[in-house]
Amino acid sequence: MKNKPHNKNVVVIVEGKSDLKAFEVVLPELYECVDESYQVFFTRVLEDDILKSGDITSKRGITPNNIEGLINKLLVGPVLARQKIYARDIDEIIHLVDMDGAYIPDDCITECSPEFNGGKYFYGENGISAPSVADVRERNQRKRENMDALIGISEDVFHVHQNPENPRSKQSKVPYFVYYFSSNLDHFLQGDPNLLDPRKKIAGGEQFALEYCKDPEATLNRLLNDPDAAGDLTYAESWEFIRQRNLNSIHRHTNIDLLIKRLQSMVDSQ
Repeated sequence: MKNKPHNKNVVVIVEGKSDLKAFEVVLPELYECVDESYQVFFTRVLEDDILKSGDITSKRGITPNNIEGLINKLLVGPVLARQKIYARDIDEIIHLVDMDGAYIPDDCITECSPEFNGGKYFYGENGISAPSVADVRERNQRKRENMDALIGISEDVFHVHQNPENPRSKQSKVPYFVYYFSSNLDHFLQGDPNLLDPRKKIAGGEQFALEYCKDPEATLNRLLNDPDAAGDLTYAESWEFIRQRNLNSIHRHTNIDLLIKRLQSMVDSQ
């Protein structure tokens, strides 16, 4: 009897349902074009003592010292358990993040009334407005430090532990890539960085997926040719650009096009 072919497994980390809806069809199809043995597993934080949901890079209690371990425990580990696979079976990890204006200068953060924008941070062209300037500055510093740590991991490798509860358990070195939306996914897909209604946020992701299903080539070409995409920048250069201490991380940008180009180039090289 012939051995069963090894599946190539990709873990995609998303922040919420809108990211999931936008890419749960697109990314698996792109990977399957490279190799039909690819399986893509999406994961996001659902519930934990530290995190209730959303962005792992900005939560209190998350630091550069523990973020890789918590990603293992909360995001990658559950995939290993659900799919009954080993750490060594993961071929790469893709992490989709929102920039949320984390790298803007502190003087671009201004105070506003608690009633404005429902008390939520307001992302404008020239900065962030919030009831507490100190809270935004603290959040931004925490997110910057964690994002810098993740980019450091991306330049090296991610260590996937077979048992995330035991740091001494068997581990595998896995390529890890972080792709961003600025100031967030809603901003890039719908032109509005301040959507508060979860239904509208999810609808934007669903609309992108629907457009892709109707015409994959046209949808991908629009994204690849978007003037706010990374374009000719390399992966490293795209991160240098978005992490500048100016307004780049609050304006509309993405480097997700670099993932699409990478996969397309893999197809072309076959």
